[in-house]
Amino acid sequence: MNRVASRILKTAILGLLACVTFALTAKGNQAPAPAVSPQSAEFFEKKVRPLLFDKCFSCHGDKSANGGLRLDSLDAIMKGGSNGPAMTPGNPAKSHIIKAIQYNGALKMPPDSKLSVDAISILTEWVKMGAPWPGAKATVPQNGEFQITPEQAAFWSFKPVHKPAI
Repeated sequence: MNRVASRILKTAILGLLACVTFALTAKGNQAPAPAVSPQSAEFFEKKVRPLLFDKCFSCHGDKSANGGLRLDSLDAIMKGGSNGPAMTPGNPAKSHIIKAIQYNGALKMPPDSKLSVDAISILTEWVKMGAPWPGAKATVPQNGEFQITPEQAAFWSFKPVHKPAI
C-alpha cells in the first residue's frame, strides 16, 4: 500500500470513529433510559416512587408544577423546569434534584424541611443507577435513529470534504 492510500485509510478510520462517537453522544447529557431490571424496578416501586409521591408530587405533580417542574414521569424530570433538566441519569453530582434535596446551593427542596438521610441516599442511589423508571420510554431511540440538531450537524466530521485554499 502506498503512502497516499495509507493516509487516506487512516483519515477515513479517524473520521468514522469521530462520527460514531458523535452519534453516541448526540443527545448531550441525556443518557439512554436504562433497561429496567427486576431489581431496579423493585427498588423504584418500593422506595423511589413512594418517596416522590409523599414528598414531591404535591408541588411537582399533575395538579401543580412549581417552577415548571413535574416529577411524576421520567420524561418530565428530563425536560425539567425553569432551571433546566432536573437530573443527569448516572451522575448525582450534576443533577439539580440531588443538589436541591441535599440543600447544596440556593434551591432547597422540600422547602419546609430537609429530607431524611435515608431518603436522600435512596434518591441519590436511584440517580446513580441511571434513574430506571418502569414503563418509561428510552430517551435515545433503541433503533439508532437519532434526531440531530442543526448545531450538531455543523460538527466538522459531517461537513463535506473539500480541498482547502493554499
